[in-house]
Amino acid sequence: MFSAPTDSDRADHPQGTAEGQGSVSSSLPAGRYGPSSSPSRRRGAIVAAGVAVAIGVAWALWAAFGSAAPSVSWSDVGFRVHDDSSVDVTYDVGKDPDATVVCRLEALDKHKGTVGLAQVTVGPSSDRVTRRTDTIRTSAEAVTGTVTGCTLR
Repeated sequence: MFSAPTDSDRADHPQGTAEGQGSVSSSLPAGRYGPSSSPSRRRGAIVAAGVAVAIGVAWALWAAFGSAAPSVSWSDVGFRVHDDSSVDVTYDVGKDPDATVVCRLEALDKHKGTVGLAQVTVGPSSDRVTRRTDTIRTSAEAVTGTVTGCTLR
């Protein structure tokens, strides 16, 4: 069975008495946890943390507002080869209704070589997405026509 320690049991073990407590040190072992922190080190850590937070906030604001420039998107819808000298390209352009964009169209032959190029200006419109069909003149028979890109003007 287990019984509670008595005063005589505590006398055998010095850490249980008031005199034994004097031999136990409450200070940390020297060098075990590195040098103690000075006020200037703490200040430096606080300044470094503040700079890191300021950079993070600045980046978040830029990502939210600064990079929110107007954008343009495009999507090929189809093409129709007329003959050896032309192909029609149908595509959608997504943009701000007040914006003007320039789109580059390309006609390719069966070897994926460029046989025709065109630049088309898409001006302001009442809708966000505009469907267009434009003709590319070709130097040889094309097997496809596509939009290679659109940029804001």
